[in-house]
Amino acid sequence: MFVLIAVALVAVLYTRLGNGGQPAPAESAVPGAASQQGSTDARPDLLAEAAPAQDTPSSVSLGSARDQVATVPDDAFAGLLEGSRSGDARQAAAATGAPGAVPAGDAQQPGSPVTAQAEVAPAHDEEDEPAEEDQGTEAATDAAAPPNALTLAGGVVTLTYPTGLALATSGQPVQVASTIPPCDAGFDYCFYLPEDAFAGTNFRAAGMGVTLREDLTARLSCLLAQPDGYQALQPGLVVPGLESARQDEGGSVERESTVDATSTGPATSRFGGLGEGAAGTYYNGEERRLFVDGACYAFTTRVVESQFGNYPAGAVVEFTAEQREATLARFDDVLASATVTLGEGVEPVAWPRAGTSDLAPFIRLDEPAAGELVTSPVRLSGEAVGPWYFEGSFPVSVVAQDGTVLGNGFVSAQAEWLVDGLVPFTGEVEFAVPAGGSRDQASADEQGAATSALPVTLVLARDNPSDLPEHDAALHVGVGLKSPSLP
Repeated sequence: MFVLIAVALVAVLYTRLGNGGQPAPAESAVPGAASQQGSTDARPDLLAEAAPAQDTPSSVSLGSARDQVATVPDDAFAGLLEGSRSGDARQAAAATGAPGAVPAGDAQQPGSPVTAQAEVAPAHDEEDEPAEEDQGTEAATDAAAPPNALTLAGGVVTLTYPTGLALATSGQPVQVASTIPPCDAGFDYCFYLPEDAFAGTNFRAAGMGVTLREDLTARLSCLLAQPDGYQALQPGLVVPGLESARQDEGGSVERESTVDATSTGPATSRFGGLGEGAAGTYYNGEERRLFVDGACYAFTTRVVESQFGNYPAGAVVEFTAEQREATLARFDDVLASATVTLGEGVEPVAWPRAGTSDLAPFIRLDEPAAGELVTSPVRLSGEAVGPWYFEGSFPVSVVAQDGTVLGNGFVSAQAEWLVDGLVPFTGEVEFAVPAGGSRDQASADEQGAATSALPVTLVLARDNPSDLPEHDAALHVGVGLKSPSLP
């Protein structure tokens, strides 16, 4: 008994000496919690729950119990107490660099490049649900924050884009190192994924470049001019209705029109299937065009990857086709948000569906139909817009699959062609049938007669006296050459 009393007296004297001779405050009963005295939310019951369990008899005195608690390390409750700090307290702690402080100035500004750093979660009271972890994908990041709005130079076209995309404007560097950049040089705007997107895979870059094409000042040229480095691509089109001129049986011209052919409303085109490779790196993408209010905008999207087979086994995870499509879809969403402001009105931009190829708003071939068997001379008829003609005609070629030109000719307008609307045309083109037909497509029956036709393409080209490539355009229609042995 005397031993226990002596131990208790020693403990009391030790406590008074450690507090400058003053009694120890009740809230300081736990050494290591003194640095948290400013927190009024710390609860004794939580502290007791956090203390390690000990095999202590129920008759232990207060003094010996205190000695046991004093063995807890100083930072044992740091996380618990930090979670109970109010949002104001955490903000105030930022000035001193205290743990858990919210750094000043980290709020994302609209239109500024987005870094790959995770956002600091707001402080929660003890009663709040714990913050969800591993939100995971860039798509989740996009959904978590409101999009930014960007009005392109000129004040007509407006886009919205998620905070998960970085934005560089003309003259600014794109913070991505890739053999093929996310946007070509000369862009006016470049939306792109941060460099560490899809880290640990063979993904290299992804972006959408926006360029004002000052060289394409006419609607026809803007929508149909081939993307750089490509030929014979036929885009899908969405164009306001054009006037159609037809001749009746008596030779007079009938015009059908529901929309002004000179409308300043938005017209769009879509070139799919773009791709290129360099030094083991390649990309997939597309180019869209928008012609509105006399201006032409090009939107070029791409996803860049390195050849997965070039990496040592296990070095990276393969970037999947599903991830590629999901990445391209993020840029599709930006374009789907596009609106144009004309006068007092705002209207959405309609884009062609992916995979479509239809030049009907500008030129239509009625005869022969696609896939039809033809002989020389082939007779053609249809309609084309006035700017397709020069001096009332435009050229037509018959081209074999290997690129050999089998014949050339012209078709002529059958009505006044100095108009913006559709004008009927007719004409004939002679061509030479290759000797022996097609070895690849033709087969022989039991008598040795050819039973299939040679596939060729009718190319109805826009007459372009300037020879400038930006004014080139052509309709490609596949037909078959009827073999002489066929009836």
